[in-house]
Amino acid sequence: MRKTQNPRNILYLVLSIVIAAGIWYYVDEFNGRVVTQTVTGIPIEYINQDALADNGLMLAEGEDSGTSTTIDITFKGNRRHIVQLDRSKIRVTANLASITEAGVQS
Repeated sequence: MRKTQNPRNILYLVLSIVIAAGIWYYVDEFNGRVVTQTVTGIPIEYINQDALADNGLMLAEGEDSGTSTTIDITFKGNRRHIVQLDRSKIRVTANLASITEAGVQS
């Protein structure tokens, strides 16, 4: 009699593990938990620098000018998406075409 219950117990064990994994996935994915990750040292790409020259301006870069060539970005989202971030695919561009006067721009 013990032999006929053993395969049934194994089936219940496997079924319990599958159900527990499914519940864990559902709770982890859809509970609305937000995580953050900061990516540091992302280089800034300046585009349309020739528009500055047309207005008699130039981009002053460096520590003494207050302009940084890199930026730190903080991402917030669910854990699955944040873990999949690929630092090599993150791009930051600053379009300089609309700058018409000297000074600090944002």
